[in-house]
Amino acid sequence: MITIDEEIIKQTQLSEEELKQMIAMLLFEKKVFTFYQARKFAGMERVSFMQLLGKHQIPIYDNLEELQHDIETINKLHDGSSK
Repeated sequence: MITIDEEIIKQTQLSEEELKQMIAMLLFEKKVFTFYQARKFAGMERVSFMQLLGKHQIPIYDNLEELQHDIETINKLHDGSSK
C-alpha cells in the first residue's frame, strides 16, 4: 500500500480521489498499467474511466489495429451468443 503525506495531497489542490485518478491516467498513458489496472487503481468503473481518459485526451488504443481487433472480438462474441 502506498501512503501519500496529507501535506503533499493538500499542495496538489486535488482531492485524494482526483489524485488517484491522475496517477492512474499517467501510468496508463506511460504503459505501466493496463486499462484494467488503471481503472481499478482509480476506483472507477470501465465506462467512467474511458470518459475520464477522453476528457484528458488520452487514447485508449495505440493504433487502429488494436481497435479493429477488439471490434472483431466483440463481433465474434456477439455472433456466438446469438446462436
